[in-house]
Amino acid sequence: MSQGNNGIRTRGMVATSTLVGAIVLSGCYHAVINTGIQPGPRTVEEKWAMGYIGGLVPPDPVYAEEQCGESGVARVETKHSFLNQLVAGLTFSIFTPMEIVVTCGRGAEEDAAASSDSPAVSGDTTPSRDVAKSGDRGHE
Repeated sequence: MSQGNNGIRTRGMVATSTLVGAIVLSGCYHAVINTGIQPGPRTVEEKWAMGYIGGLVPPDPVYAEEQCGESGVARVETKHSFLNQLVAGLTFSIFTPMEIVVTCGRGAEEDAAASSDSPAVSGDTTPSRDVAKSGDRGHE
C-alpha cells in the first residue's frame, strides 16, 4: 500500500513543480527599439494587438504616421502583459495578443517650447564663407 501512496505523491510533486516552474519562467516578454530620434510626449498605444499561433502570424502594423507627423517614430515597445499571456495560455497560443506602444519623436512644437526655456544663442550664426557647389570644386 505504501507504493500506491508514493505514486500519488510523486505525481502531485511533479504537477506542483511543473506549475511553479511555469509561473516562474513565464516572465513578461518585452522588446524595445530605439530609432535615435529624441522622444516626445505623444504615444500611440495598441493594448490588444492580435497575433496568432504563438506569434507566427504577427499582429497588424501600427500606423503612427498620422499621429507622429514629420517628427517620426522615436521608440517602439512591444510586450506581453500578464493578461496577454493568460489569454494566450487559455487559447493554447492560438490567439497570442501583445501590447504595442509607439512613442513619437520630438516635433517642432516641443522643440520651440524647449528652445524658449533655454538661453538664446548670441552672435552671428551664418557661415563665414559660402560652400562651393559640387561642380565648382577646385575652381574658387
